[in-house]
Amino acid sequence: MICSGLNNAAWWIRNEDKKRALITINLLEYYIGYYFEDLKYIYNWLDTIFEVRRINNDPGISEVYNIVNGLKEFFNEINIDKKFNRSFYSEEFKRETKKIFKENIVKFKNQKETKIPELFFATYTALIEKPHFTKIHVLRLIFEGNKDKIIKYFSRDYEKMYFFNLMLSDFDVKEVEKRLLNPEDFKIAEHNISAFFIGRKKLIIELFKKVKNFKELVLHYFELNDKEMRIFDVFLRNCVRYDIKWHITPYPEGKIKDFAIKYGPGQKRVALGYYSFEDDERAFLDSIIEKFI
Repeated sequence: MICSGLNNAAWWIRNEDKKRALITINLLEYYIGYYFEDLKYIYNWLDTIFEVRRINNDPGISEVYNIVNGLKEFFNEINIDKKFNRSFYSEEFKRETKKIFKENIVKFKNQKETKIPELFFATYTALIEKPHFTKIHVLRLIFEGNKDKIIKYFSRDYEKMYFFNLMLSDFDVKEVEKRLLNPEDFKIAEHNISAFFIGRKKLIIELFKKVKNFKELVLHYFELNDKEMRIFDVFLRNCVRYDIKWHITPYPEGKIKDFAIKYGPGQKRVALGYYSFEDDERAFLDSIIEKFI
């Protein structure tokens, strides 16, 4: 398994070349986000990522802290040193966030207005703990597409700047693998946003490449409660995660088929995302899907 191999490699490399271990755990973090939802079963991988960032005094350690903190419902025994975390989270990490924010403003101004809602939605669904944005206000800004107003809104505080940076972030897997495997090309990638969240974000972007009625989908999404959002997020990501070659091709039926036709993510993918849930979970998912059609 890719993640097990990267985890073992990072644990060994950290003693030989702690800087190179950062590249390994960035790739591991990306694959965890892209391929896994049951994070409670892979805590040891997150522990490796945390340790490698710690020995490198890497500001990204706060990212790992936030991921683990979002999993406290599964790990009541987790007790990461808060004093240690604050040393990064309140100083260097915030400075870096502001620096990246200024750089991303340039990238953002070159984005097509039509892509902004998709980037926003993909980023919002990627997070474990949702940001406390005023939903109606930010949605109005996002769909209006006024870039200057959007930039002004996201420049107001650290949390919004971080979200903005995540919206504009990307992760070149092939480039990271090249740097990891080729000593002559080795250099530390400048990467200051959690690859875990980027992996999850990419799943949603891939799903809605040929989106229809997207504004309606987003508005219905923000009417969901927290539990419904968490389940629906997993459903959307699994639509892409499970889209591999199968001996049979499943197709959706009933309301889930209506959902696929209305929003255009693909009937096969929607069926795969739907049947990734157990029977009792599908009953709850059915009640959520009803709100979109």
